[in-house]
Amino acid sequence: MRSGSVMLQSHIGIIGAGPGGLTLARLLQLQSIPFTIYDKDTSPSARTEGGSLDLQTESGQRALEAAGLMDQFNRVARYQGQDAKLLDKHGNIHIEHLST
Repeated sequence: MRSGSVMLQSHIGIIGAGPGGLTLARLLQLQSIPFTIYDKDTSPSARTEGGSLDLQTESGQRALEAAGLMDQFNRVARYQGQDAKLLDKHGNIHIEHLST
């Protein structure tokens, strides 16, 4: 945006330092767009690691690829977490899908 002869620089605020917020931050960083990340946690070690995160190939993984983060993602990804079982209240397995 121009105001007379002065070029105004945008500054982006990102709410949340989760996977989405940090990926967006990296994409902005690659384009030299200034940003600030706001998160309720005071540090990366403020709470324990959460549950599994499902990043689909055509969306989340595509964003990581564009951000140049796939190598880091693949180093920590847990593909074994893709197994699924459907059990009844007695523990009988009705559906079982094991990833290979």
